[in-house]
Amino acid sequence: MIIPNNDLERVIEQLHQTSHMLVYEFAGAGVQALAWLHAVAGSSATILEANDRYAQKSFIDVIGHKPDKFVSLEASEALAKQALKRAQYLKRDGTAALGVSCTASIATNRPKRGEHQCFISVADELAVTSYALTFDKGIRTREEEETKVSTLVLKVISEVCNLIPPQLDLTVKDVLEKHHNSGDALTSLEHQDVQWLRFNNRGEVNTGQKLSDQLLLSGSFNPVHDGHLQLVQLVAKRREKDVCFELPLVNAAKATIDFEEAVQRARQFVGKGDIILSLSPLFYEKAILFPNSRFIVGADTAVRLVQKRFYNDSETEMLASFAAVRSAGCSFIVAGRLIDDEFVTLDEITLPEAIKDLFEVLPEEVFRVDLSSTEIRENKKNR
Repeated sequence: MIIPNNDLERVIEQLHQTSHMLVYEFAGAGVQALAWLHAVAGSSATILEANDRYAQKSFIDVIGHKPDKFVSLEASEALAKQALKRAQYLKRDGTAALGVSCTASIATNRPKRGEHQCFISVADELAVTSYALTFDKGIRTREEEETKVSTLVLKVISEVCNLIPPQLDLTVKDVLEKHHNSGDALTSLEHQDVQWLRFNNRGEVNTGQKLSDQLLLSGSFNPVHDGHLQLVQLVAKRREKDVCFELPLVNAAKATIDFEEAVQRARQFVGKGDIILSLSPLFYEKAILFPNSRFIVGADTAVRLVQKRFYNDSETEMLASFAAVRSAGCSFIVAGRLIDDEFVTLDEITLPEAIKDLFEVLPEEVFRVDLSSTEIRENKKNR
C-alpha cells in the first residue's frame, strides 16, 4: 500500500504513538483511510475494529433508526456515537476511546443527481467533532474524491488527538464546514446544571460527586507545555499525590473560553493527566467547589490575586475573598515565572500580612522552566 504523501505518513505514525484507540464505521467512501492506517506499522495500537456499512440495513442496525438522509451530519454523528460505545468496550486498559465515522456519496460509474459530499465525525466522551465536505462536482474521478475523503478522515482524527493535521488541498468551489456537538456531561456544564466536569487522561468524563483535598493547577493551557507538565510532576512527587489540571472557562483576567475551544484544550491532556473544566473564575469560588485543596499558581497569577482592581478596588473585599479561601481549608503553592524578563518568585511579591500564611513558595532552585503559552502561540504564528 502506497500512502500518497509524507504528510499523511507522518500523521499516521504519530497517531499510532498516542494512547487513543478507535472503532471506525464508514459507508460510501473512506476505505483508503483504513488501508493507510494499516499500512504504517503499529496500527494495532490504534485500530480496534472497522466496519463498512454499505447496505442501508447494516447502517440502520448500528444506529438504531433510519436517518432522514444516510449521507448527513445527523447520520454521521449517530454512527460515531455508536462507534464510541463499541470502542469503550473493546479498548485496552489505560487507553482512550474514539468513535470515528464517515458517510459519503462520491463519483461513481453513473451520473449522480445529488451532491458529491461526505460527513466525517469523531466522538469522545466530551463531544463529537465533525466536518462536512461538499465537492466541486465533476472535476475529480472517484479515486481522487476517495483520496480527499480519506485524507479528511485522518485530518479530523488528528485534530481530536491534538496532532498537526495533514494538508487537505481543496479548490475554491469545494465547501468545507466544521461542526461541534457537545456530549451529555458537557451540555450539563453549558446549562450550568453542574459547575464542573473532570476529563481524565483516559478520555473518560465524570462529574457530580464532591471533590475535596485536591492538588489543582489552574490555567488556560493554550497550549499546555513542558513547564506545566514538569510543575505537576514536581508537586506530585513532593506531596506524594496526583495533581489535576483545572481550566476555568470564565477568567477574571482573560476572555471567556467557548465550549468548542474548551474541548480542544481538554483533549490535549489525554495521556498526560486529568483536567477539570469549571465555571468558577475566582479562587474563593474554586475553594467552595473543591474544599481542603491546594491551588498551584504561577507568580504572575499570585501578583494578580493581590491586586485590588480585581476586587472593585476594595482591600476589604479582597481580604474577604481570601477569608473564604481560608474557611474552605484551601491555600496556594506558588511557582516562579518570568515577568517582564525578570524571574519572579513568591519572595518578590508583596502580600498583605493577614494572608501570607496561605501562600507557599516553590523556590527557583527547585523549579524553573522559562516557557509560556503566549510565546509558543506567537512562535507558531511566525513560522
